[in-house]
Amino acid sequence: MNIKLHFEKKDFISRFHDPRKNYEMIEVKGEIRTDPLTGLTGHIAHTGTVSLQEPDLKEFNQPEARESCPFCPGRREKVTPRFLEEFISGGHLLRNEALVVPNLAPYDTQSSLVIMSKDHFIPLEDLSEDIILDSFLAAWDYFHQVNRYSPSLRHYLIGWNYMPPSGGSIIHPHLQLLATNHPGNLCRLEINKAEEHYLKYSSLLWDDFMETEKKIRERYIGNHQDVEWFASFVSQGMWGEALAVFPDAESIWDIREKHLCGLVSGLRCLFNYFKSKNIYSFNFAFYPGTKDQLGLRPHARIVPRFYLNPTTYSPDINTFQILFREPVSVNKPEQLCTEIRKHFP
Repeated sequence: MNIKLHFEKKDFISRFHDPRKNYEMIEVKGEIRTDPLTGLTGHIAHTGTVSLQEPDLKEFNQPEARESCPFCPGRREKVTPRFLEEFISGGHLLRNEALVVPNLAPYDTQSSLVIMSKDHFIPLEDLSEDIILDSFLAAWDYFHQVNRYSPSLRHYLIGWNYMPPSGGSIIHPHLQLLATNHPGNLCRLEINKAEEHYLKYSSLLWDDFMETEKKIRERYIGNHQDVEWFASFVSQGMWGEALAVFPDAESIWDIREKHLCGLVSGLRCLFNYFKSKNIYSFNFAFYPGTKDQLGLRPHARIVPRFYLNPTTYSPDINTFQILFREPVSVNKPEQLCTEIRKHFP
């Protein structure tokens, strides 16, 4: 069955007398969009009003910061928690420089961190494919251990808060790992929407989504090493959002090293775009999916983060996102796609 998804959007116009133009009446246009993958709406507003400044990152790499960092060599083996011996022998998992340790402030029963490198401060341009791939592979080593130890846990999640605007409280690069039966509200909406679509059409929502987007080609960045990349129709971030989908995998257990290599290579392309826009911080979330879900493909979302006003550290989230639960984006995803696509081969 050839199913074309609907990408719903409604225009709005705000009229007022502008003091910048001698109180001439002007019209400002925006959009309200509905995400076909979640059913959530989002606003596109303030387009063209945000200009990102190149930051001075020297303050993040001071000697005193390294000396007190729990993830730096000489301290990470001594001050980080250890897993139960019956769970992981030796208390830690290691893959080259990537070290998996329990989270001292756990979010759930199985909550851990991947310390990605021995280096305390790694600017975006120096986040190599080897560093990221080793960290993802270490996460997979951990997830396999969890599956053997706690097989009742169905969802495996990866979070990455890179640099302070993202909410990262420790500069030293690290991933958040979570094995849980409560994957979060956004993932729950994705699951419900995919199941609803399957029951209605006997078709896989995410496959129909990819097919439709590739035909429209307005938000399709491209296929990079067997990973499909899109600019999300409704972004969770103010600058926009990149969406990476694994089209030939159903769950975490179908994902092999080749898939992760493709994701990491695509991330490096995306980081090159970030660098061109003075973006130095982001949130990354990986939703691998489970075997018994209908129509949901493993995927990752990446959202740039920034300070609206660097001098006052004003964040890029406010009442709309936190209390109204309504994302606002200052960029149209179609334009974002065009700009990102230039950095993919």
